[in-house]
Amino acid sequence: MGKTTATGARAVYRSAALGRLPEARAEARAIAPLYPGALLALGDTARESLFKREAPGFRVIHVATHGLLDDRAPMFSSVVLTASDGEDGLLEAREILDLTLAADLVVLSACETARGKIGAGEGVMGLSWAFQVAGVPTLVASQMKAESSATALLMVQFHRHLAGGMAPAAALREAQLALQRNPRYRHPFYWAPFMVLGDGAEPLNR
Repeated sequence: MGKTTATGARAVYRSAALGRLPEARAEARAIAPLYPGALLALGDTARESLFKREAPGFRVIHVATHGLLDDRAPMFSSVVLTASDGEDGLLEAREILDLTLAADLVVLSACETARGKIGAGEGVMGLSWAFQVAGVPTLVASQMKAESSATALLMVQFHRHLAGGMAPAAALREAQLALQRNPRYRHPFYWAPFMVLGDGAEPLNR
């Protein structure tokens, strides 16, 4: 497969219609200063090879991009990064299984990242399951399509609460309540896609 790129069109959802996501860039830029020593990778610098090399060294990982759900073969569900160094730019669930991660939290700010195929004795198998197998105790992931502008606002609020000492579940709840108070984003379509998976009741060890 050749280099993975987005089209010139602006995307509304963080899903398979691979348009540009300017809100995702703004989201990442707003979140990075909350974490001293953060590595911020945008656009062509957000390489799949970089993720695989650097992710094991971080305690909080935030990925804001397109999510691609494969219902029939959930291990091929992926988040879209940039191709380089022999990588196709699709970070697939099957590849995540090969990583050893020390992160306390991974946030998958993309469409349908909590979905997958139900496996006997395993639960819902897909991207979020793969990160848990790779050693991550807590994830924030989406159950449905995620509208990009609302998602960016939600995620920035979430990380501000998290960096302030809230537990992931409480931080997400406060961020969702803030969107509900905004007349533009009051409908659950905008704030309800994301959920906390795993151990979200206690603040992160930072």
